[in-house]
Amino acid sequence: MCYGINYHQSIKLIGKDRSSLKGTIQFINFLNNKISANDVDKICEKFKVKIKNQKNILSTVMPLGNVVFDSIESIYSQEKLFRNIMLQKTPLRLDENVFDEDTVLFVSLAILKDPKIYTKDNMLFMSRLFKGRISVGDTLNNLNEEVIIEGLYLFEIGKHRSVETVFGSKLILVKGKFKKNTLICSAKNINYEYVEKLTPFYKTKLILKDTDTLDDLKSILRVVINTEQCLRLKVNKFNEVEVMASGKVQVEKLLEDIKSAEIEVMTSDFDLVFCEYASKCVKNEYEYDSYKLNIMVNKRQEEDKGDIDTYNNCFNIKNLEDLGLIQSVLNVFVSSGPIIRENIRDTYFEIEIIKKDQDDDSDDLFRIVMKSLKDIFLLSSPLIAPFFYKSDISVQKDYLGQAYNGIQRFKHIIIEEDYDYNTAIYTISIFIPHFTYEKFIEEINIRTKGTAYIKTIEHGFLYDLDFSEYVDVIKKAKGLLTSEKIVENPEKQRTLKK
Repeated sequence: MCYGINYHQSIKLIGKDRSSLKGTIQFINFLNNKISANDVDKICEKFKVKIKNQKNILSTVMPLGNVVFDSIESIYSQEKLFRNIMLQKTPLRLDENVFDEDTVLFVSLAILKDPKIYTKDNMLFMSRLFKGRISVGDTLNNLNEEVIIEGLYLFEIGKHRSVETVFGSKLILVKGKFKKNTLICSAKNINYEYVEKLTPFYKTKLILKDTDTLDDLKSILRVVINTEQCLRLKVNKFNEVEVMASGKVQVEKLLEDIKSAEIEVMTSDFDLVFCEYASKCVKNEYEYDSYKLNIMVNKRQEEDKGDIDTYNNCFNIKNLEDLGLIQSVLNVFVSSGPIIRENIRDTYFEIEIIKKDQDDDSDDLFRIVMKSLKDIFLLSSPLIAPFFYKSDISVQKDYLGQAYNGIQRFKHIIIEEDYDYNTAIYTISIFIPHFTYEKFIEEINIRTKGTAYIKTIEHGFLYDLDFSEYVDVIKKAKGLLTSEKIVENPEKQRTLKK
């Protein structure tokens, strides 16, 4: 069955006022409902359909050929592409006065002028000139900043040719200090935003075999990031490159680019992102030779008063005299919890220290407070919690049950289920742990036969589920736990002979 529809064809069929994505889907559903009810006489008469079946009706009303040729025509029509397409795309938002300017140019991804040379001076941005004239040396506006056109190139068969001036409507290559997927024009102070929203799908880490090549790797990545869509790279404090990409194939291409620059890297699985937190309230008193400590630990509540740290913990310190020292102890303690050596989050700490001898200036206070914090935190039934993503899964009614069956295979929190009567689409909103996300996506796509649309954003830590079974897994990965194997009657063990 071959049929298709785009924005221009939608205007012809249902009018400009209804030619939104939602209106187009309603029109397609209307046709399918009429075909299912065998009420197609008026449709066949209006569109001159000869054979009254689904294939012929849909391909006659929405011919695929018209869509293809209309799309090709739009490449050479600035008015159609800009006014009818670009204004509806997000996250790029343009003012109408852009179209009144002399020059309008859209910059896409970059390519390398000379292969395997990863420098910014070797980058050429694939661009679409919609109107106006530009020359080498011109100063234009890109993201509200002035940029200089350093070079212009035209496409030729198997190569590109340098030119001094380009005008009219053309696909060109431009050299300059631009940002990909942005607009360049002669207008000043254009109010538009550009934020590349990534869907976390595939994560990995790149580890250098020779750390002395880190600066060279950074230079390469600054170029590669402009040649790819949906790619985020970050160098962490361990000099590892954290990669967020759209899939494994994109990561393999990145590895080939790095390899061609003669830099050796290894890949590593992304660490499980967990935190620790107190699950119940505990208050205890600790007696020492020179001090008495009153400490309370609890899961943090909104009404708790105190200083809030970077991990959303609340510190209520009763002693002003030793305030700095106690804060230092707390900061060290919450940075590496006693269970899996991860951050302690969303926990309330209340500490009061009473000196038995005011003249005693013992240096053991840091050690005493640290030991007491560890003891009382372990009494609070501490648990671990992973980082969560929020996913919206949109499916048709026929696959709703299969989607739920796939979701049930993973730990999750269901937020809500919504139904759109206009599109007949169900949307299930859930929280899913980050470390199960890849398998979750694969399971949903298999069960819904690839028809599900999944939109995901990062959410944060949640504390509603029990993940105690992962404690030993994380400890073993960090070398905090070893497995002992006891062999009975070792004298009976034999060595295999060749």
